[in-house]
Amino acid sequence: MPLDRVLEELALELAEPARLKGIALRIRPGRVRVLSHSVLLSGMLRNLIRNAVEYTPPGGRVLVACRRRGGEVHIEVRDSGIGIAIEELALVFGAFHRADATRPDGLGLGLD
Repeated sequence: MPLDRVLEELALELAEPARLKGIALRIRPGRVRVLSHSVLLSGMLRNLIRNAVEYTPPGGRVLVACRRRGGEVHIEVRDSGIGIAIEELALVFGAFHRADATRPDGLGLGLD
């Protein structure tokens, strides 16, 4: 599947929430094809990008870039937000783990 199509759809979907918060959202899709399930990949990327927008303070930046490295494709979501504490990094992908226990929403699945 063409990865740029998924990223372009997410850019359209998340542009307004980012704009309302004063976040510069930039998505550089690249022209690569990946072997993936489009709905699952889109959902994972949506969670990552939405969290980046949510945790980046107004005036900040969120960049999503796609790069080919040899036979692999790397998708990076970078932001100028608060980040994840070093002691939480190994735990954030575990089921039901929440790095921010003060938020009542979400289940702690997929950095949601």
